[in-house]
Amino acid sequence: MKKILITFLSIVTLFSCETTPTKKEEKQESSATQLKAIEKDTIQKIDEQEEYNSKCSILSEMPKDSAISSLISKTTRVEAIMFKMIRNKNRAIDILEREAYTQIENNKIILDSIIKRVNLDKKQIQDIFNTLFRYKGKNTQGKACYSPRHVLVFYNQNKIIAFLEICFGCKDTRSYGVEFTDFCDEKWEKLREFF
Repeated sequence: MKKILITFLSIVTLFSCETTPTKKEEKQESSATQLKAIEKDTIQKIDEQEEYNSKCSILSEMPKDSAISSLISKTTRVEAIMFKMIRNKNRAIDILEREAYTQIENNKIILDSIIKRVNLDKKQIQDIFNTLFRYKGKNTQGKACYSPRHVLVFYNQNKIIAFLEICFGCKDTRSYGVEFTDFCDEKWEKLREFF
């Protein structure tokens, strides 16, 4: 009987030692749990920040910037052009400035191959200015391809005063005449509607 009791106590002690973690093991387990919680919290904060950054806030009125006011007051016509990009070896390329796809010669837009060309009506012109200047947010960019296929051209009578060349693939732009900024996700979506 004594032998059975000693064997029983040995087995119980053995199992209780295996299942009861030591203080060191408890600290390691606690640290691992805390790290997982911190990691989860950090990922959630990054996701929230990215979501916040891509959201637009809409200004109640046009900004009081002189360049913007000048463009709006001088613009008599806006043309939305969709074009096919053909890489031309004779075209000057500046890697830092991006290739100049849209060029102006003799007050005309020179593009490789125009697919569609539309003159916006007065309401669309007002909408394009609202989209460009009232939608504000952090710039969002996709992949770094810069292969533009769209351009908005702003005219005063028949003279080109500005353009905005757009690559929807990488969410990047190049402009002439005025600087266009704050391209948040909603702004990108609204711009697509004009083409």
